Amino acid sequence: MAGILAGLLARGVEASLATAWAVYMHGQAGRKLALRHGKFGLLAREIPGEIPAIMEGLTQR
Repeated sequence: MAGILAGLLARGVEASLATAWAVYMHGQAGRKLALRHGKFGLLAREIPGEIPAIMEGLTQR
């Protein structure tokens, strides 16, 4: 989640908003992975691969 937050801050997003978005996207990534692979056996390194699609989905809303 720190990497997501750092990326958002680097793009100029205000700190409190970037924090909220990072928490949301991290949670969504975990949910998507759990739906695909089950709730056990997820690895932290799998989270970043989900973020681009989540961000894309947010821009289309």
